[in-house]
Amino acid sequence: MAWPALEALARDVLREGATGLVALGTTGEPGSLTADERRDVLDLLAAVCREHGAPLTVGANTADDLRILADRPAVAAALSLVPPFLRPGEEVCWPT
Repeated sequence: MAWPALEALARDVLREGATGLVALGTTGEPGSLTADERRDVLDLLAAVCREHGAPLTVGANTADDLRILADRPAVAAALSLVPPFLRPGEEVCWPT
């Protein structure tokens, strides 16, 4: 992993005016990282956010992901996928 590049990017984004960072969002990166790499991303970005007084939002799509974030005070919010709602047709609701 290119840790120095990730850190530099995070610092640059915040220095240029972003009010916070989003890590491990829904663009596919969480699935391509190991659990250790995801933890390291969170550790690094949480440290940068603390230095800048900025919130960190983290993608969390499972109950386990949310439990892990609960122990991280630097995380301000979580991004979670909403389960789809499929409305059954009328013939299912009102059989004749």
